[in-house]
Amino acid sequence: MNAATALPFPSPLAKRARDVDADFDPVRFTTMSRAANAFCRAWFRFQLRGFERIPEGPCLFVANHSGVGLADVLCLLGELGTRFGLERRVVGLMHSFPVSIPVFGDVWRGVGAVAASPEAAKAAFSRGHDVLVYPGGDVDAFRGVHRPRDVVFGSRRGYVRLALEMNVPIVPVATIGTHWTYLVPPGGEAISRALGLKERARLETLPMTAGLLAAGAVAAVAPWAAPLALAAALVPNPARVTTELLAPIDVTTRTAGVKDPGERIEAAHRLVHGALQDAVSTMRHA
Repeated sequence: MNAATALPFPSPLAKRARDVDADFDPVRFTTMSRAANAFCRAWFRFQLRGFERIPEGPCLFVANHSGVGLADVLCLLGELGTRFGLERRVVGLMHSFPVSIPVFGDVWRGVGAVAASPEAAKAAFSRGHDVLVYPGGDVDAFRGVHRPRDVVFGSRRGYVRLALEMNVPIVPVATIGTHWTYLVPPGGEAISRALGLKERARLETLPMTAGLLAAGAVAAVAPWAAPLALAAALVPNPARVTTELLAPIDVTTRTAGVKDPGERIEAAHRLVHGALQDAVSTMRHA
């Protein structure tokens, strides 16, 4: 949850950093939620379990990411948006790049996404909204195909600091199946380090899929087939996706006895990450 990074084109986010409702479009949100929910239920046979565990007041949804991170976001926001409607907004914290680019970013901001930052999250809570965050970001979303049941947050602990400061419960959101919607080759972290992507674009791993690599190979030998190959690479595999909302964790109370601030953050992280990892490791599709 870092502040929006500098971009090669003017960002519309700077003046809206503290106004999470600036670009929200109720009509677009309602339409896209219903469309996403219908698509995910049909294409991914999506199922959401544990809806009854959501607390009454604002909470922080902390989810694992996988398979590029597209299917899990569409499935969850489509389902929550359809069930809650406009009565309860869930503000999704997203990497600054996708919510800043023209057209594509407009769509994401219109349905409630904002550039990830502590200020945006606090503003959302102050207005009574829920907040959804994927702490693992790119390192979780672009895990190699050989790690389907891992939950990787790396060193990111901003979500814990946010929950402690705002005194909100964390609802872990465990998802399985999305890892197979796009196949990610291993070795992305090493390539990212070699290219300096972390310093240049806040990317700790290379955002690449096997489909895109194959499309590039097709384009090299048969340029006329490149558009078709690219289109095929962008379509997610119809893998089955299941999400379960776990029991809320009051990290403020559960770690109240830990005096050292750094140790308290790590203790809270272990509670949340441990619950997610246990669930992802053992979950099964119904």
